[in-house]
Amino acid sequence: MKWQNRPSISEYHPYKEEYEQLLDLNRDELLFEIKTHIDDYFEAKSKKEQEGKLNLNEFFKLNWHENSIETFYWKFINKNTKIKDE
Repeated sequence: MKWQNRPSISEYHPYKEEYEQLLDLNRDELLFEIKTHIDDYFEAKSKKEQEGKLNLNEFFKLNWHENSIETFYWKFINKNTKIKDE
């Protein structure tokens, strides 16, 4: 199925490749990514609580789950933007 309302990511966006990958996933793959990102979130949160500091990669893990959840919403739930059944 083609996603007619697929957002376009700027060529200059620092995480263009990661966003493009999220946008290309099917429903099951995206649900798996959401689970993985939430697991990463709790791992990074626990490390922050234990050590009081995070490296840059861990910092982004704290927020990346929001991107995958938002992608799922726009691609499969929102009636105005979701993939239309063919």
